[in-house]
Amino acid sequence: VGDMKRFVVGVLSKAIRVLYEYEGKGPNNRLFEADEKTKIPTTILANFMNCCISCIFESKENTRDYTEFFKLFVEIASCGHETAGYLIQKQVIGRLMDFFYERISPMNEIFRNMEDVPFKEPTVSELGIPPEEKIKVRSAWEEMIQRRLEKSRIDHHSAHKSYLW
Repeated sequence: VGDMKRFVVGVLSKAIRVLYEYEGKGPNNRLFEADEKTKIPTTILANFMNCCISCIFESKENTRDYTEFFKLFVEIASCGHETAGYLIQKQVIGRLMDFFYERISPMNEIFRNMEDVPFKEPTVSELGIPPEEKIKVRSAWEEMIQRRLEKSRIDHHSAHKSYLW
């Protein structure tokens, strides 16, 4: 499990760096662009950062070791001053301090309010779904043959288990 966490963080770190080049670096900086109505960021990187920020307090409930989760914030901040500035504007430093101080923090109400970091989750996940042309639909004939093969395997298998009776 630990290796898988490190692998996922590595893949996300690379994706963050690539997105930074296209959406956040220098003249390409569009991190602060948002939809006028919903205030949801228009860039993938800003949307991802908002999603991570929104999950800060949930991470404590869902895992015992959240080191890899916080490595994502290190990766985001180390991309450049644009992403670091974005995290500062979204009060990540205060939220992380509130995370570690838990209930003794006098700022719980301020930092646990996530209205300033809206994000949009995809409605359709395309991970693991094969392209439409690769989805094979069986004909009625193929279904019948498949059922007969399965039935013969079951019948043949159960005949050899006479020792159970």
